[in-house]
Amino acid sequence: MINHRFLKTLGISVSERPLLCVALMLYWTWLNLAFQGPLFFSPLALASGFLLPTWCAPVFAAALAYFVVGMWFRRTNLVIRQRWYIGFVATLMTLGALLCFLWIHSFEASLDSAIPLLLYLAGSLAIGLGTALLMIEWGRVFGYLGPQQALYHGIVAVFASALLVALLSLLPLFAAQLCIVLIPVPLAVCLRKTIVALPQKGLYTHGQNAELKIPYKFLFTALLHGLSLGILMGWLFLLGNQAGTSLLMALSFTLASVLLLL
Repeated sequence: MINHRFLKTLGISVSERPLLCVALMLYWTWLNLAFQGPLFFSPLALASGFLLPTWCAPVFAAALAYFVVGMWFRRTNLVIRQRWYIGFVATLMTLGALLCFLWIHSFEASLDSAIPLLLYLAGSLAIGLGTALLMIEWGRVFGYLGPQQALYHGIVAVFASALLVALLSLLPLFAAQLCIVLIPVPLAVCLRKTIVALPQKGLYTHGQNAELKIPYKFLFTALLHGLSLGILMGWLFLLGNQAGTSLLMALSFTLASVLLLL
């Protein structure tokens, strides 16, 4: 049984920064609907019969953004700390989602000509870059606040996000996809207000002079986590079994947890 002291501490922690929790809830909702579910990037049947996982393009763009920021962190940090940065990233995410929205509803999510292909690639690039750049800011904020705050806000935000995703699933597909396009706007407002309230010098210089070592164990567990999720989702797209999407995703996260535990 969860003790009352933990619940009280969790409630106090979240009540001190409610906008941070709302922003994190919206970000998890964005990730679940835009990446992990088939709402935007459903598999595309090619002429050969092969199902192309269209989420590959935004995921590759996100990985590229992580790599660039990681390699040139000190230089990019000068840009990241500007007041307009969060708004720029949110605009990038909204623009990418809008392009993919047009790709889906104007060209039926096809890639058989130049215009829909351009919309798909440009939208995927903007979604992947924006999502990764905002994820880096989450790491910065919770790196400053500490792991306990990350745990408390994460618990509430993930639970609230699950409720919001369930609510959006009841909407018509057009309306649900339109909500995805608009989510980055309130997300950016809440996150920006949270960041402004934190000490700017400590937030953007925290850990910069620390000696960096390659975390081999962490990289290995991250690899196992990615494989456990990617293999099962890959089989889902290859087999074309859309009915079992939720079950396979639940199994993949369960397998990931077991591998991480080992």
